[in-house]
Amino acid sequence: MFRRMPIDVLEISIDGERYDFQSPRDFEFALSGRICVPAPKIAALSRLSDNELLREAEAIRAVEQRFAEALSGALEDITTVGPLLKNMEPSIISQDNSWRSIISALNGLDRIPESYKKIALVKYMQYLTSRQEVVKTLYANRRPREAAQDRPAIAEAVYRPTARFRETMLFNLNGAADLERQEISFSRLPKGETVEVNLEEDRAIDLLLAKHQCRILLRDRLLFVDQNGHNSELRTGRNIVGRDATSDVIMDADLRDVSRKHLIVESDGMQQIKLTDISSHGTSLPPRFLDHTSI
Repeated sequence: MFRRMPIDVLEISIDGERYDFQSPRDFEFALSGRICVPAPKIAALSRLSDNELLREAEAIRAVEQRFAEALSGALEDITTVGPLLKNMEPSIISQDNSWRSIISALNGLDRIPESYKKIALVKYMQYLTSRQEVVKTLYANRRPREAAQDRPAIAEAVYRPTARFRETMLFNLNGAADLERQEISFSRLPKGETVEVNLEEDRAIDLLLAKHQCRILLRDRLLFVDQNGHNSELRTGRNIVGRDATSDVIMDADLRDVSRKHLIVESDGMQQIKLTDISSHGTSLPPRFLDHTSI
């Protein structure tokens, strides 16, 4: 279990072994080694049928959405992290890499600094992304080459989606190829981590929401330009970009690979903005912006 020590030092016992962390940064570094999918899990996933892989992907996405909601709230008020994690049933947390033990122990200690809980939340979301990528790769490698092409949209009114519709919703099978075809080089922003950018007037940042190229542009005001060239003003403070009708910037509902809450853009009202990805299919930026990210 965890116990609070002076100056935010944390002592933790994981599977019978004790660890001391001198700061949240040390804790973040240690958890970074747990975001990869362990080999036994990959082997187990490889034995699943196509339909079982789709169900696995659906389950991962459902958990991702719950954690994304928690992270979205934490960026506005970090004190919300603890209650949200505590209200999540332990069964939805994977036992891989001792994640269930780590989060259960965090939930068992009320006085732990909220920064530790936020770090655990972000790193577990990154683990889920890694697991979803494994599922997607296994599934894509079983499909004929033509199955990796974009699928025609099927109405959401279908009560029990076909496997083809489900794969369209869950996987962006063309994602890597689309990135390679972009004239601008892009790299994926680590999920849950924040990048700070100073944007000069009349300059723009190109970014991809999943595979859809958008821009953030500073003129006399800060604008988000979607894939169709439509401008939305970004207000000072926190803005959510996504398909959800409550988002500050509402993306096209037909873009199934854009999450309901995909990207958080925070503006100081001047030239500095912060970008945080909370999506399933990712947000990508030119690599020069990703040198310094933080949780």
